[in-house]
Amino acid sequence: MPPTPSATRDSKAQKPAAPVPLLKVGDETPTSAEEPLVDEISSCLREWHSTKLHEFLLSRRYDVLDKLSSLVQRLDTARRQLLHGVLTAHELERLRETTVWDLVHGNKLLSGEVIVRSPSEKGRVMTADDSAVEITQLQAMMSLLDEKPGQQQPDTKSL
Repeated sequence: MPPTPSATRDSKAQKPAAPVPLLKVGDETPTSAEEPLVDEISSCLREWHSTKLHEFLLSRRYDVLDKLSSLVQRLDTARRQLLHGVLTAHELERLRETTVWDLVHGNKLLSGEVIVRSPSEKGRVMTADDSAVEITQLQAMMSLLDEKPGQQQPDTKSL
């Protein structure tokens, strides 16, 4: 069918923005705008479960399952703390940063890609609207490290 005159696009009209991939799979909560990490945690946990959990069970990779289990428990606890809003501003800032790095660690553990989230902006997913320099810097850091620089956990065996 030939295009109708109303279906043709005006060449001077502004083009819509390119779609940005979101991790949301129906997990939106009323706190989405205030705490984007709440929905990010939900969608990441669902994705990890649906794509990798059974693969690890069938291949008997119990070491990875053990690491994943403790990571999921930390993320679930963080999600609950973010939802209930019982933390001080300083604790909330530290929790957001730790959660962003936990999500990075989980994606890397499951051979996924690193999704760049801003620890300083409540864990918001970085888009093309953000500074390319900041995105590149964060992605490079997150690709190489499992946790924020300068926050290595003490060696419990030596303690």
